[in-house]
Formats: sequence, C-alpha cells, structure tokens
Amino acid sequence: MLEDNMREYINKFQTLALAVSGGRDSMALLDWFCQNVSKKNFFAVTVHHNLRGDEGIRDRDFVVNYCKVQGVRCKAYDEDIPTFCKAGGYTLEQGARIRRRQIFAQLVESGEAQRVVTAHHMQDNVESILMHIFRGSGIRGLRGMSLDDGTLLRPMLKTSREDVEDYIKRNFVPYVDDSTNKSQDYSRNKLRLSVMPLLREIYGGVDGNV
Repeated sequence: MLEDNMREYINKFQTLALAVSGGRDSMALLDWFCQNVSKKNFFAVTVHHNLRGDEGIRDRDFVVNYCKVQGVRCKAYDEDIPTFCKAGGYTLEQGARIRRRQIFAQLVESGEAQRVVTAHHMQDNVESILMHIFRGSGIRGLRGMSLDDGTLLRPMLKTSREDVEDYIKRNFVPYVDDSTNKSQDYSRNKLRLSVMPLLREIYGGVDGNV
C-alpha cells in the first residue's frame, strides 16, 4: 500500500502517533503499521467529537478494542465539539478539524510523539487543492498537503482510494462507516459526492493530474 521509500521515511522516527477514526483509510494504515513497524515505535490516537451520538461512541470503542486485541497502545480523547464551536464561532466541520489539529500539535510539542501520522490519500489531497482554489487560495494553497509539515506525517498521499480498498479486501481489515460521509451538509462531502464524479467523467486522469 505504501511505497518502499515511505517505509524508509517512517523508520526514521522512534515514536509516531497514528490518527485512527475507525474508517477504512485509517484502519488500513493502522493494519499496515501493525504488519510493518515495531509496535514499540507507534501508538494510536482516536478523537470522539460528541457529534454523532451512539455512532460516535461505537467508532471510539471499535478503535480502542481493536488496538487492545493487536497489542497497540491507544489514547482516546473525548471532546465537546459543539461547545467548542459555539465558543469559537466555528461550523461543526471547522471546529472538529481545528480541535483535532490542536490535539495532534500538543502530542508533538510535548514530545510524546515525533509526528502524528494521518491516512490522507491521493483523492483527499485532490479535494483539498480544489477547495483551496474555489475559496480563492494563492500559490501556497495550490501545493496541497505536504508529506511532512513537522507535526503531521502523511505517507499515503500517493496512495489512491482504490489502492486502499484493495488493501482492505486482501487483508480482511475491519472498519466502521461514518454515516455523515454520505451527507451533503458538509462542503467536502458535496465536492466528493457530486463534483468529483463529474470531473472524472470529463477528465479521466483528473486525480493524478491535480
């Protein structure tokens, strides 16, 4: 799933934190780490946002229990995102992202982890670049996500969603589905579900080209 040079890059770090939501992308990444990296060199982090009721609790518990079975240390954060958003004037989508980033930054700044590893893949990066353009970004936004920004490490940026699906099937990796991924109340979901399929129909190689 990851290129050989990514394996070498990951092995440079002694302690990494894996951001795991329980969805297919992060579970594929967690499984890959379990098979390819010493478990003393990484641990999992999962954030419960208190946005999806019982489903959110299910996802948190799924990650915690999976890590327990695999012998991977797991840190679970319980965050009141609605209150955080109300205080800061954020949308729920913005607030959840901001708070997660704060947690990840704290892990690195405290020295508990050298990097937080996320499961952002090629299509995630394409969506981010297009959203930057549509919002009026300058040159900096056109670059998209970086492999390593000093806090976040994103080893799957050259991995396609299809590669993730294939890995999940071949390795029988369990995961949970977030029902909000199908909701078009969120701007990224609207882009992913409505705009990107049309762009791929018009420009077959749009993901790789972007």
